[in-house]
Amino acid sequence: EGSNYNVQLPVFSIHGNHDDPAGDGGLAALDLMSTANLVNYFGRANDIASVRLYPILIQKGITKLALYGLGHIRDERLHRALERKEVSVARPSKDTDQWFNLLALHQNRHERGAGDGKKGYIKESQLPSCMDIVVWGHEHKCEIGSGAGTEAVGNNFVVLQPGSTVATSLVEGEAEDKHVGLLEVRGDQWKFTALPLETVRPFILKDVVLQDYEQEYDFNDEPTLMAFLEEKVEAAILELRERHTTTALTKAAENRAKFPLVRLRVDYSGYSTCNPQRFGQRFVDKVANPSDILLFTRKARKKAEAAAAAEARDEGAYDGGEPDDARTQIQSFVGEFLQKGSKEQLRLLAEHELNTAVFEGYVEKENKSAISAAVDEKLRQVRELLNGERAKGFDEGPDRKAKETFIEDMLAKQPHRTAPAAGAASSS
Repeated sequence: EGSNYNVQLPVFSIHGNHDDPAGDGGLAALDLMSTANLVNYFGRANDIASVRLYPILIQKGITKLALYGLGHIRDERLHRALERKEVSVARPSKDTDQWFNLLALHQNRHERGAGDGKKGYIKESQLPSCMDIVVWGHEHKCEIGSGAGTEAVGNNFVVLQPGSTVATSLVEGEAEDKHVGLLEVRGDQWKFTALPLETVRPFILKDVVLQDYEQEYDFNDEPTLMAFLEEKVEAAILELRERHTTTALTKAAENRAKFPLVRLRVDYSGYSTCNPQRFGQRFVDKVANPSDILLFTRKARKKAEAAAAAEARDEGAYDGGEPDDARTQIQSFVGEFLQKGSKEQLRLLAEHELNTAVFEGYVEKENKSAISAAVDEKLRQVRELLNGERAKGFDEGPDRKAKETFIEDMLAKQPHRTAPAAGAASSS
């Protein structure tokens, strides 16, 4: 503590997946803010192989609060650490059971991705059972609007998921009303109050199936199609106006209310589409996203059961996390293209390692060498294995196919290994 600083309302913060420690010094953006005494940065795991959670102990009157934090760790890695019991919790040595335990976390809460990437999330049942409340970050969908949390699945604590404060992508989970929360703790009792954010840019998402209106309209005629969709967008804007009647207090808030976000998902199965950019010109002075209003979708050509399952998964089950709808689609396409047994299947680099290098390293962190670093690291691992005890007898026989099969079998027997983290690929 510095005697020259008087902080009326201290702020405690963990890092997320966009501001995690990186670079030569392993610094995060929060390190700069902490050095300037603007925030209290905590929850950083320095040893990924053995994560230990230490609490910040705060006592006021009869209330004893143990504040735990865990900044973002790549989900696959943390998942394995939890499964292997490599995450431990330091408890107060005195009056251990009298402390109210709260954990701040920033990880995927739901399964995402495609192909081999099925462990890219953290299960509630994996987290320490000694917690009373877990405040779950990273997920964008607001689940505290009712003023209550959700009981953890397979555990004893309550999960509070505030969600993002603004809509960052035009998906269903972002269309929920945004809130922040006020948590009051007294002894072992707590009270939670959801506070609606009234200056967020309004966002509405609507679904339209053209086949439901084919008796009334000729959608093969583009002007008719655009006029019909214009009516639907106008109706959505009117619904937003009626829903948000609060008078804006600032010019910026007034601008956000004047130009809302509108997304119309149009199932055009059996018909053609129109140009979304040209259609959006009709709403340049009415919405904030004129070129992105329309999203044309089409049912997959599969059996009825498979199509229904895919629609439920892709359209109705968005859980409000990172805006990864495009990412998930791309991973699905790549997974199908590289599926096992095809001539394009990957032989050394696993699909989940490719996904990590492309999306986390190259896309999210703009590391231009992420993909090549992942390939080089994989080659290094293979050479290391071939030079070890497992590779005895490898050079026996001239059959190249047998050698390739030997290498694949050898890799399959290894523990699950992932590509190096973006920004630190060559240092591991």
